[in-house]
Amino acid sequence: SGAVHGLLRSRGFTQDDAHIFCTREQVPDELASLLEFTLSVLKAFGFEDFQAKLSTRPAEKLVGDDELWELATEGLRAALGTAGLDFVVEEGGGAFYGPKIDVDVTDAIGRPWQLSTIQLDFNLPERFELEYVGADGGRHRPVMIHRALMGSIERFFGVLLEHYAGAFPAWLAPEQVRVLPVADEHQAYAEQVEARLAAGGFRATVDPADEPLGKRVRSGAGPPAGGVRRPPGRHGGRAAVSRLEQLWAGWRQAYLEGTGEDGRLTDALEVPEGGSLFSAIEQSGLPDDESFVLHRGETCFAMLNVYPYTSGHTMVLPLRPVGRLGDLSEVEHAELWSMVRDAVAAIEAAYGPGGVNVGLNQGRAAGAGIPEHLHVHCVARWSGDTNFMTAAAGIRVLPEALVESWSKLRENWPA
Repeated sequence: SGAVHGLLRSRGFTQDDAHIFCTREQVPDELASLLEFTLSVLKAFGFEDFQAKLSTRPAEKLVGDDELWELATEGLRAALGTAGLDFVVEEGGGAFYGPKIDVDVTDAIGRPWQLSTIQLDFNLPERFELEYVGADGGRHRPVMIHRALMGSIERFFGVLLEHYAGAFPAWLAPEQVRVLPVADEHQAYAEQVEARLAAGGFRATVDPADEPLGKRVRSGAGPPAGGVRRPPGRHGGRAAVSRLEQLWAGWRQAYLEGTGEDGRLTDALEVPEGGSLFSAIEQSGLPDDESFVLHRGETCFAMLNVYPYTSGHTMVLPLRPVGRLGDLSEVEHAELWSMVRDAVAAIEAAYGPGGVNVGLNQGRAAGAGIPEHLHVHCVARWSGDTNFMTAAAGIRVLPEALVESWSKLRENWPA
């Protein structure tokens, strides 16, 4: 049509077209191998919804003998069958020089785009008079196969951008981690963190503290992982509980179970005998702005959820690790719900939400991550929000820095 459409239909394009030369006998196996490789590349980029089209011999104006056309067409059909890929047949839709497979992927709004192609070519070997000496000592004409994995590189990345809505997975993102110092005095430490990340192969940047932290979190065209790691405190050189590792969604279950990826307890916490991870946090000896404890009572305490559903996500718990409401004493029961009321008041004063969810999950089957220690969730909500998500593209997203949430709620906690 001549119409341009951004990266999806550009004025010029680059094609990753490889030319494979093989014997007639090698054609079926080579086609199966090429299709398997093509699909593995597309799947590596996160595409799973494929449609294939097999274009066969045109009625006239073609090159190559009938036997070769039949061999190539059946080889393509067999490759599609081996791959388990659904396909449609476009009779007579092949080029004059050979049949082909086109692989389409579907973008974020359901549009199919042709990306990969495997095309037989009986013409160029003839035109270039290519020959090889076979096992019989005679000279033979090879078969040529075009293999375009991505097709147009420009179109491929246009489709990829829409597929992820710009939120690339960490391995693909141009900027994987953004380090946000809380204040100017943390700039040097943030640069140390950036250097360590770069040494580990991550693409990281530092966003200087020239604007409020909340504004930088909200306005940044964020990478897959961004967050705040505070400099080691005065407790034996340990970093705050909100560690950089908590940005990875895969670490969540290890956090809930109180273990690291290698099965050891996290180095910042020691779970007391008969206690829970929550007990360990409350008894850690860390300052409240590092353990994120908001309030302590005679029998209960309140703390931030380190994996918040929304900003200010608070949990209220008994000091004693109790798994069931019925196991609470009358005093614990009364203080628990009184503290829940105060938590809701603090959330409303700090954030002005449209509503607040209050609830608990009793038992693992009901969704409790740490079923041995009852906890009541208090979560701010807004009309039309989509905040009940802790990860995007496999990476955890912080609505705002935990220390900011802690400060707001602590300031607004009822006296």
